[in-house]
Amino acid sequence: MYIGYLADIVFYTALDITRSGSARWEKHNLMLEKPVKQFSGPDVEQITCKILISASLGQSPDSTVKKLRNYRDMGAVLPFIIGGKPVSQNYFVIMSMSEDSLFT
Repeated sequence: MYIGYLADIVFYTALDITRSGSARWEKHNLMLEKPVKQFSGPDVEQITCKILISASLGQSPDSTVKKLRNYRDMGAVLPFIIGGKPVSQNYFVIMSMSEDSLFT
C-alpha cells in the first residue's frame, strides 16, 4: 500500500492504477478525395484507481467522502500525488467516483 494525496485528502492505495490517454486528430474533408487527418495534440489522460480512506490517516471517512463529492461536483482542479511523487505535471479533476463501505 502507498499513501496518496488528492489536494488535502490523504488515502491509501495500491499500485493497481489504470492510466489511459489518447491523441486528438482533426479530420479535414477534401473535395473528391479522401479526408486528411491532422494531429492537434494530446488529449487529457484518465486515471482510475481504488483508494482507501482511513481514520488512521487523521481524517473522518464520512467527511472525506463528502469532500470528494464536492470536489467532483464543483469541478475542482487538484494535484494528485502517490508515494511522494506527482502522478503528472498536470493537475486532475474527478470525473466520476463510486463508493464502497467497509464495516468491521
